Amino acid sequence: MPKLLTEENVDDIIYCARAGELEDLTELTKDLVRDEVLELKDALNNTPLHMASANGHLACVNLLLNILKQFDLLELVNAVNDSKNTPLHWAILNGHLDVVKALCEHNADPFIKNEAGHDSFYEAELNQKEEIIDYLLVKYEVEPEDDEEDETQAAPSTSN
Repeated sequence: MPKLLTEENVDDIIYCARAGELEDLTELTKDLVRDEVLELKDALNNTPLHMASANGHLACVNLLLNILKQFDLLELVNAVNDSKNTPLHWAILNGHLDVVKALCEHNADPFIKNEAGHDSFYEAELNQKEEIIDYLLVKYEVEPEDDEEDETQAAPSTSN
């Protein structure tokens, strides 16, 4: 049985994903076993997929998605960090449409809300990522909301 990852190995994998170092990331992940894939997160529960997605490293995102698929762990595409952000939240925040598409093609859930209560649609709108908004609306067959969202946002504060 292969030796489980050391903290240094995990840090190296996360760094390579964040920096977009595909060659090194490929080498570091080639002999991973399922249990090791589950351990790949930093102190704030950010996964390599969070890091690659946030920084728009599509090749690294695709490599990591293939690893998740290989181990039947695609549910980790929706892994949340300590702020309840998914890799999709971070890709949207930084405007990486190609990464958003790759994540969504691997069943990323745009309806997951982060700690601030933002789902992917709201995050895209808040950050004025028009191309991403358009993509998400078409992909998930969601009708744009006009003033309904403002009413929804105001509802909790009516008790003031």
